Amino acid sequence: MQTVRMLAAVCAGLACISLAAEAQSINVGVYAGVNITTAETTGGGTNSEHYGPIAGAAFEVGLMQMLTFRAEAQYVQRGGKLELTTSSSSPPITTLYTLDYLEIPINVRLNLNQGSPTFYAYGGTTLGTLLAATADRDDQTNQDVKNSFETMTISIDIGGGVDVALSEVVHLRGDIRYNYALTDEARQQQEFFMVDSWKSRAIKAVAGLYFQL
Repeated sequence: MQTVRMLAAVCAGLACISLAAEAQSINVGVYAGVNITTAETTGGGTNSEHYGPIAGAAFEVGLMQMLTFRAEAQYVQRGGKLELTTSSSSPPITTLYTLDYLEIPINVRLNLNQGSPTFYAYGGTTLGTLLAATADRDDQTNQDVKNSFETMTISIDIGGGVDVALSEVVHLRGDIRYNYALTDEARQQQEFFMVDSWKSRAIKAVAGLYFQL
């Protein structure tokens, strides 16, 4: 499985180089914002949403006048708060999970109009690697639960945004992104992770500056 992922990454890199060689335009950008995560879980109680930071860098290649290929590298914090009721006479057990990921979104952006501001829509996929996972319960904080989650995740993305030209080479851009995990992220149960399945959903709101090379 690791070999397949490596080959996929190499193919994606070669595709980027090929596209860049024939590109109509090349842009780079940096962005930051907030990641609002909820998780579909079974066997572990009721989940509530989690707010975490997101920051990244983007590389874009213009394929046609209205179509752009975009690859990014970003840090994202996901998570969730589970409330598990053990009995009618006891208060729920509340556990806060915090998961740090390095993600590689790959997508295609379609401009919906010409000029500034430019509105656009896009879709694609995101590959994620889990960097760390911790659980907080009462006075027991920063419990390492990384082994309870899958190392690699795959998700689909759709979204849209607006691009405002500040000059010929500098653009201000804002995105709203919806991210849905295709993989079950739960791997094994342990004392601080009594969940049968865990699939993340997220809304990402980001803003950034982009520069035309």
